Amino acid sequence: MSASREKQHRKTAGAPPKTAREAQMRKEEQRSRLMYGAIGVALAVAIVASILWNSNIIARSATAATVDGRNYSAAQVSFYYRNAYMTFANQWSGLLSYFGLDTSMPLDSQEINDTAASFLDVEAGTNWKEYFLNRGLEQIATVQNTLEQAREENFTWPDSVQEELDEAMENLTSAARGNGVTNGRYLQSIFGAVMTERIYRAELLRLLQSQAYNEAYESRIAYTEDELAAAYDASPNDYDLVNYESVRFDGTFVEPEEEEDADAAADSDSDADESASENADAEEADDESADAEADSDSDADENAS
Repeated sequence: MSASREKQHRKTAGAPPKTAREAQMRKEEQRSRLMYGAIGVALAVAIVASILWNSNIIARSATAATVDGRNYSAAQVSFYYRNAYMTFANQWSGLLSYFGLDTSMPLDSQEINDTAASFLDVEAGTNWKEYFLNRGLEQIATVQNTLEQAREENFTWPDSVQEELDEAMENLTSAARGNGVTNGRYLQSIFGAVMTERIYRAELLRLLQSQAYNEAYESRIAYTEDELAAAYDASPNDYDLVNYESVRFDGTFVEPEEEEDADAAADSDSDADESASENADAEEADDESADAEADSDSDADENAS
């Protein structure tokens, strides 16, 4: 691998986390995200009528985007667009309402609010469909760049790639059968009318191969504890994540009136007086009882005499 590609791939893999344990957690998170994220490669992106993806107007083989000199069809772009959306929705499911994202509504009818814009480092007012489209194109670039590096190294794909692909296709068949449709129809319900089982399988294979290479590459990278700590200290916000939920109650707080305060104080004093009186009565009763017992003892002594 050339020095420039080595540097570029280090940027793709991300800066090292604080500890070895966090490095493993980051690796698992990256795997679950299916290589979600951007890399610093030169992109020449041309979007052609993406709004028509869910119709048959654009042929499946028509070019919908060009990424770094390679053309991608509407079906291929749709694959990564939907993957970016579903990955985000699953990863941040607890914060979607906080971001103002309603998964039951069309994405192009919802704008990214200020909170989400700050969190995602994008401009507020962009609609969510545009955001996920850009993330999908970035993922295409990530996969394309990674596979080119793998070919340069004559990288051998591990058996796990084929195993995961077979498992995914079996899950697809099971899901389609459960819904009473063919695999193709099921995929079209998710990715749009341009998707086919053949295209889905091919892009999923590329994605799994990209993951496998990145995992192998990361396993070759070694960092000292000092390097890990320095990377964390330089940018802790890149590694510290907080997941929380908020609850809102609608209501109005009413300040108590002065008369109410006085009444409350008077009631409190009255209760205190009553309590003191009850205590005094109790003490008097105890004294009378003690006197009665003393008289009884004296009478008993006189009788004995």
